[in-house]
Amino acid sequence: MAGEGRYTKLGTVIGAIGLLIAYMSLASDRSWWPYDQAVGDDRGVEAVPSSPSPDPSPEPSPSEEPSPTPDPTAGGERTGERTGEPSAGVGRDDGGAEDSSVPDAGPSPVQYLSDIEGTRDKSATLVLGGRQRQCLNSLMIAAHLFQDTKTLEYSIDPGWDAFRAVAGIDTAPPAGNRMRFTVFVDGRQAAVHELSDREAVEIEVPVAGKSQLKLVTETLRAGKVPKGGYGAWGDARFTRGADTEAAC
Repeated sequence: MAGEGRYTKLGTVIGAIGLLIAYMSLASDRSWWPYDQAVGDDRGVEAVPSSPSPDPSPEPSPSEEPSPTPDPTAGGERTGERTGEPSAGVGRDDGGAEDSSVPDAGPSPVQYLSDIEGTRDKSATLVLGGRQRQCLNSLMIAAHLFQDTKTLEYSIDPGWDAFRAVAGIDTAPPAGNRMRFTVFVDGRQAAVHELSDREAVEIEVPVAGKSQLKLVTETLRAGKVPKGGYGAWGDARFTRGADTEAAC
């Protein structure tokens, strides 16, 4: 009897061990476990079944915003200002072709009489105010006792305001000359000067609205008989408005 009791206890222990092993195997496999669905804890808070968290979606990397295209008219800029192309209507005619015409500069403010009397276009050296002046556009008149008077006549075109010149005797030899220089406008004497060697004088005569200019040169004494030096109407010219040309 005692042996049977020992075997009975041993079988019980072995059975308990088998149950424990089976329980542990079942515990490792929780697919059957009913409490994974929803089980309240002792505080009455519902347990949420565990599930694998989804991987968070990666945030899109910020893309560089494209630089805004500048408005060609912003900041006072005009079309074509940076490229060198002319803006519409600037330097072009209605057909879009470049206008290469040069604006009219208007009439010349001066006309030298030596341009009219081409054969008398000579350079003269005159002494004005104690200083020698080189007059490059001069009317030259030889001092000559047998041909003592020389007359030059010019039409005055509308628009001219004044006649200007430096009258005198050229410094070239021979010396000992004396001459008279007279200006007539429309037949009336406007200026007269008697000059000797190394003397000159500036002449300015109004001619606006006039039609005829006459320059008379008379030899009063020649440095060498019968022919002497030269008288000169230095830089003789018609002018319009302010005279910007340097006289001699």
